Amino acid sequence: MVHVQPPLCCASKLGNLANLDLEHYPPFFKDVAIKLPEKKGKAPKVINYNRDVICLPSSYACKGVNNISTPRGRQRSHLAEMGLQGKVTVSSDMTEEAVLQEIQSVFSGIIEDDEQFSFKFLQITGAGNKTLTTPRLSASFRWTAQEVSKLGKSCICIISDKKLAVENVKVSQYCV
Repeated sequence: MVHVQPPLCCASKLGNLANLDLEHYPPFFKDVAIKLPEKKGKAPKVINYNRDVICLPSSYACKGVNNISTPRGRQRSHLAEMGLQGKVTVSSDMTEEAVLQEIQSVFSGIIEDDEQFSFKFLQITGAGNKTLTTPRLSASFRWTAQEVSKLGKSCICIISDKKLAVENVKVSQYCV
């Protein structure tokens, strides 16, 4: 007669099954009862996020107003014509610095005086995803690829911190 003692972690779940006489059961039952699944230390799966990126000029930020309307239709076409729309692929294993550099590489050369391109991410707010706002962040928050991908299902909006080398835009049409 063979008595199988289950591991302590499973003993409470098995109850009376722990004292089964396995001699009278088919061989496959013995294997199932004795073997526990092994936990393998697999590396996390790397996910690639493909997003459109729209860069809004700093003139879109209205004084005293936190909300900016999401560019759609003609507004978005106009931004694309000015070179302020691009595509980016970020992967889940990228660091914050790598994500920022990837986005900066799309818009290199649009800043006046050859300064480094700096920007803020905009978060979609409001009903129907029609408004954008700058999210409030803790000091420890990091813009990883996963966080950036959550800003929009197909499009990420950013706003430049500096004046861009593009034509002037009517500010009043974009403030909410």
